[in-house]
Amino acid sequence: MRNAQFKPKFKHIDIKSKLEKLLAMVEQQAEMRKVDLLLDCDDITSSRKVSADKERINQVTLNLVSNALKFTRNGSITVNANVSTETRDISELSKDPEFEHVIPVPPEAHESLLLNSEAVPTVKANVKMLTISVTDTGCGMEPEEKDKLFQEFSCLKSNMNLNPNGVGLGLFIAKKIVGNLHGEIWVDSELGKGSTFSFKMPIGYDIQGGQEEPEEIYRTE
Repeated sequence: MRNAQFKPKFKHIDIKSKLEKLLAMVEQQAEMRKVDLLLDCDDITSSRKVSADKERINQVTLNLVSNALKFTRNGSITVNANVSTETRDISELSKDPEFEHVIPVPPEAHESLLLNSEAVPTVKANVKMLTISVTDTGCGMEPEEKDKLFQEFSCLKSNMNLNPNGVGLGLFIAKKIVGNLHGEIWVDSELGKGSTFSFKMPIGYDIQGGQEEPEEIYRTE
């Protein structure tokens, strides 16, 4: 269930440009730690804009990059972004009025999806997804620690010497944000070799050119 105070704000945004600006924000911090910041989103050209919640994407990505910086020394951090199309169960997503413009609901499914019933049928459709990953060459973590990462007030013992003042809320909040946007967040990691944190969420259709950030477009009163 979405928090009543959470309301997505979809705008036309240039993902590549936004990520470049975000990395510029932490460039000085990275230089102090002798960490190279890299951006890999060649398949997302500057002419392709998507409809997404810019503020939430920035918030989650900045959290992941900041975490990577805390646990990386003399290495690199790579931010990767790509847009793909996935066939997903849209039974729940289609009932969210904030996502009306995101999903192409098959005509034959409309009647079933409108039924106010606990036994909502599974309906699949092609949904455009944005995936952002942050890969670092830091300390990594033990396999059993990964399950604890997204819990509230969770701090990994293996990383306490690198981030002794952490309170364990950042990733918990990131998971809440991504979940409220009908997305997923996960981590792949190996102790001593680094970690890759990724999240993905449904977005609107690509827009060629046009104004980058018009007024909110996700619904008309």
